[in-house]
Amino acid sequence: MSKSDSSQKIPAAALLSAVALYAFCRGFLLALAVFIGPLFELLRPYPRLTALVSLGIWLSPILLIAAAHAALSSTLDRLEGAKGARGSAWVGLYSWFVALFATVTTFFVAVVIEPPRPEPDMFEQLASSMSLSGPSFVVHTVVWIIIAALAYRAEQRARRRSA
Repeated sequence: MSKSDSSQKIPAAALLSAVALYAFCRGFLLALAVFIGPLFELLRPYPRLTALVSLGIWLSPILLIAAAHAALSSTLDRLEGAKGARGSAWVGLYSWFVALFATVTTFFVAVVIEPPRPEPDMFEQLASSMSLSGPSFVVHTVVWIIIAALAYRAEQRARRRSA
């Protein structure tokens, strides 16, 4: 491979997208942790409403990311004299897919790196391995960002090929 062949590298845009998505996901999970308990206590007697709110929470990252993308793109485009944001809905949906893919894949990578003891508290141990502190957190964060950046890179390459 020659030095001029950058096809094997992760582009800066993909890496920045992955870092921004990771920060968004962490913030979303923190907000969710604060509000979900009281919300479900209020909605427990209403199972359909609980299901509807759960679906809204599940899909809300798509809308939040799309809105943030549209706002940021419009601002940057105005500064550069270009037309407004395009494709923000796709960015929101694709980012949601990337977040799910990176999270599930990172979970399996974490299990390979640090296999759980086959005990009744196995799920607690897996959850603690993905906690917000210690060396496992750093490994989890790095693996998550790399997986997400590779997913963004694959999407960018697919778009270039189809153009």
